[in-house]
Amino acid sequence: MPRVLLAATAAATLLAFAGAGFAGGASQTPPPSTTSTDQFFAGNVTALSGETLTVGRTVLGKISSTRTFRITPETRVEGNLRVRSKVTVRFVSRDDGDQALHIIVRTGQKK
Repeated sequence: MPRVLLAATAAATLLAFAGAGFAGGASQTPPPSTTSTDQFFAGNVTALSGETLTVGRTVLGKISSTRTFRITPETRVEGNLRVRSKVTVRFVSRDDGDQALHIIVRTGQKK
């Protein structure tokens, strides 16, 4: 019987300290982040112009999706970019649209 009472008291004490720690942290809110995080999108190039790149992807059992990215002078391109090539795009979402930061053209050759 004393062991059960001791275990119950220890558990109640741990819960009290844990609850106090979470309550203190909940009142503080982290500042909003001003930097946007990088995101990735992979698929086939469906349209290409000097300023934009449109990439579409189809996943079996899911709805197809298409995204258009702005290409700027800061955008790095690895490979020969053309329509119907497979690409992976690293981008950031901004108020004026998605901006491509890095475009990697994937080749079908295996190493």
